[in-house]
Amino acid sequence: MIKIISDNKEIILNRDEYIKVSTLLKGYDFPMPCGGSGKCLKCKVKVKGDISPLSDIELKNLTEKELKDNIRLACFTKIKSGEIYIDYNDIVVFKDDVKGVLKKSSNLGVAVDIGTTTVAAYLYDIDNKNIIDTKGEGNVLSSFGSDVISRVHYGIKNGTEKMSALLADQVEKLITSFVKDKDVKVVVTGNTVMLSILANKNLSGFSSYPFTPETLFDVTLNINERNIYFPPAISAFVGSDIYCGILSSRIYEYENALFLDMGTNGEIVLKAKDKYYTASAAAGPAFEGAGLTNGVMGKSGAISKIFSQGLNIRYKTINGEPPIGICGSGICDLISLFIKYKVIDEYGNLKETGHPFSSLIVDDRFYIGDSGIYITKDDIREVTVAKSAIISTIYTLIEESKINISDIDKFLIGGGFGNYIEEESAFSMGLFPKELKGKTKLCGNTAVDGAILILDNSFTKNIFDFYSVDVSTNSFFQKTFIENMKY
Repeated sequence: MIKIISDNKEIILNRDEYIKVSTLLKGYDFPMPCGGSGKCLKCKVKVKGDISPLSDIELKNLTEKELKDNIRLACFTKIKSGEIYIDYNDIVVFKDDVKGVLKKSSNLGVAVDIGTTTVAAYLYDIDNKNIIDTKGEGNVLSSFGSDVISRVHYGIKNGTEKMSALLADQVEKLITSFVKDKDVKVVVTGNTVMLSILANKNLSGFSSYPFTPETLFDVTLNINERNIYFPPAISAFVGSDIYCGILSSRIYEYENALFLDMGTNGEIVLKAKDKYYTASAAAGPAFEGAGLTNGVMGKSGAISKIFSQGLNIRYKTINGEPPIGICGSGICDLISLFIKYKVIDEYGNLKETGHPFSSLIVDDRFYIGDSGIYITKDDIREVTVAKSAIISTIYTLIEESKINISDIDKFLIGGGFGNYIEEESAFSMGLFPKELKGKTKLCGNTAVDGAILILDNSFTKNIFDFYSVDVSTNSFFQKTFIENMKY
């Protein structure tokens, strides 16, 4: 017998042979950024019982304390009987006097933002025009990989039914945590892959050029006996979250403007006169923490701010909690600091000497002050690839539009990452074109704000002239990407 234990829950499984722990945890909201392929080495889990001996990889990558505490890597551990302990890491925010508001208003709606990493729901009072409750948690599909491509591959090989059921149940649980009424108005936004999984659509159209998903939505579907409106997606990899972002950022009011939604990938829209050029920057989840040795989402304890004070490295964490890892805004600060003090060379390689922080480098790891959190040379490489993908995609859209970058009136930044980022760090590390400095506007969670506009019916449905750019086949992007791999 195997018990999977989380908080006050116990799931009992009967097995009579050894089975990989990562296989058992698929579907239980246990994050495996590489989808269980054994590449990321982040699947740390507490395991007791009749289990396989420690592998060489575990002995090399787990600390003495972790080994003492029965921590194992799920991809390298098999279990026949015993206990597996996992945490769900829910992020829950309650507004004041929610029950009182519910009594006063019967005209409620729910906006759900399905991100690759996080799923968040917002209870909205349509009469009084305000959000009255918010709940969010890690995307239940994290065990199928940290990025959409991993989940597409799983869906093509195994079908989408399992992922669809898990995601639909997660969405339903979030909605019913607010209201039980099946008739409450619901708008679900997100990237095209996540919405396709929720709708149990075939994913084969996402696997190869010209990338034609089964649907681009703008439709109401029945999910778990609940009618849910899916706003229109723009293309296979530019979803309805970006359509909602266009509505809420009001990019259409400018003659030329750039909109960037910094999520697990960077989805970008360039409005050049009356045409909208769109692309998805294949940045990966580095700026949301996934894929980095000590990377975490922006939650309590995440290092979100890093700065130098004399010859010391200082940091701040979200909510002032003890450091548990580093999130995207902290990563930008750190790389910016590396450049300023020449801690890395032009190719992003750590330099052990020639800067004031040599004592913080141990075994190719740079320790962030006294936090115990570090970044490795491989982590820096991941960040370098991500920043090059984003800035190169921006330049490619400008090239495709035939306008000059100086013609851009406003640079609009949405997404959770955009709420915390230090603009100076982002520009100095080369994440954004320096020509756009001074033109930025942080727009908050534009995907949710746009979904709320739809709940409100307080917008005119616009017919936008979209032109999707596939940067993976674009020669200008490929050339620019290589150039921007340098610092």
